[in-house]
Amino acid sequence: VMSVGGAQTLLKSNNSGADGAVFAGSGPLFYLTIWQYLNAGFKIVAVIDTAPGRLSWSHYLWALPALLQLNLLLKGLRWKSHIRKNTKYFSEVSTVSISGQSAAESVSFMDKYGEKKKLYASHVFLHQGVVPNVNLTMATGLKHYWCPRQICWHPKTNIYGESSLEGIFVAGDGSGIAGASAAILAGKTAAKNIVQYSRRPSIFITLLSKLKRYKHVAARPFLDNLFRPPKEWRVPFEDETIVCRCEALKKADISSAISLGVTGPNQLKSFCRAGMGRCQGRMCGLTIQQMIADNNNLPEKDIGYFRLRPPIRPLTVGELASLADDNVLAK
Repeated sequence: VMSVGGAQTLLKSNNSGADGAVFAGSGPLFYLTIWQYLNAGFKIVAVIDTAPGRLSWSHYLWALPALLQLNLLLKGLRWKSHIRKNTKYFSEVSTVSISGQSAAESVSFMDKYGEKKKLYASHVFLHQGVVPNVNLTMATGLKHYWCPRQICWHPKTNIYGESSLEGIFVAGDGSGIAGASAAILAGKTAAKNIVQYSRRPSIFITLLSKLKRYKHVAARPFLDNLFRPPKEWRVPFEDETIVCRCEALKKADISSAISLGVTGPNQLKSFCRAGMGRCQGRMCGLTIQQMIADNNNLPEKDIGYFRLRPPIRPLTVGELASLADDNVLAK
């Protein structure tokens, strides 16, 4: 059982993958990776799509600005059409579970007609969206804000990518998931501003940068709302499901600790070590935050996130340059 991102990395790195896999989830990366697998010649048992089948009024509202990226939307529709034609496809599914002893053996789910289905497969790829990796930015001490649309934390930056700490810039997916073209634009904008850092940009340049960025992220609110992961994918229903992989803590273990009066992720560490493993809460942080919020009947932003510590240590370009070997540079 792997993430769809992991499946795509295998395909990109050495053209390897798994025949006879089941893909479960939804989202742009989900459909792109399935399309790539099919084009690479891999056989797929089935695609289990958890996205809603019908658009709500809010989806239609966000679809209007998304038309500025019409080519992107049409590309996604072509991916889905290709997938439907070349593999078994189930839409509007819910209650997905994976069974097996030492490895995955089958996937069960409820289809859109309310019937329970079961597929046999030894490889399962899951996806319910992407969130920024904020471990580095939080360890650096940058200010962050809660993004309810993407259900995650983002570092606070201005239009040029400069963070709350002067001279530190964040660009690309690390500042918020907005797509490949937006990430490229953010990198170019940040680099240009760093080069001209001593000169204050004019109002015209600032306005132009905002318009360029809006054009590249116009479809993102629509996609975020359309493929928003349901609660069952963010917090497991079963008490025996592992939430913190590093410390092998099940949902029941964490729920028991939270019930003792825990009000935040950092306090929880003292009760059950959740988030203290190697990933520093990268895999369990948002789930734990949601569980504490539900227990205390508070919004997620009021719960906060893990306080991240070294081994991450920020370095300046000057510090990196001082490590260079003059002999190597001469060659």
